[in-house]
Amino acid sequence: FPSHDNQGETGATLQTVLGTELVQTLPSNLASAMGTANERLFFCSGSKFYEFSSSGVLTERADIPFDANTTISTNNEYAVIVSRGVLYSWDSNLNILQTLENAAFTEIGSSTFLGQRTFTSELNGRRFQWSELIDPTDVDGLSFATAESKDDNIVRISAMNGLLWIFGTNSIFIIS
Repeated sequence: FPSHDNQGETGATLQTVLGTELVQTLPSNLASAMGTANERLFFCSGSKFYEFSSSGVLTERADIPFDANTTISTNNEYAVIVSRGVLYSWDSNLNILQTLENAAFTEIGSSTFLGQRTFTSELNGRRFQWSELIDPTDVDGLSFATAESKDDNIVRISAMNGLLWIFGTNSIFIIS
């Protein structure tokens, strides 16, 4: 919820729904992306990436360039953030941030999790690729395909109901 002072909005707070108990105060009221994994909430606010634990501890994890189109997906112990065409992978076990290398393409549009793999779409392109099992940065550069229902670029990739949905500028491509 945005908080206010006499000058206008000054930040945001995380509160429980029923009791509206104050949990944390954030420096910005804009969350550009959120994702959950293993009882933790990951989100980007401003140019920061945060982890919020189930015990109520908020930890700033990394600087991520702000982008209104930022996405967060999770892959077991990893939070996968896509911002400004770069894929960042936060390893919760090692507390390190990695970027994608050795891929078929490295300009990333969005990511999603399906079948223990991370799928990513090419920014302003027609291709999508997938990681090896569990580790979203383990991409061999050969595991990719092209969306073929129409000759249009992929806008977003998303997993829903066990299917991979690829949203193009003029089409929707579904893989089971």
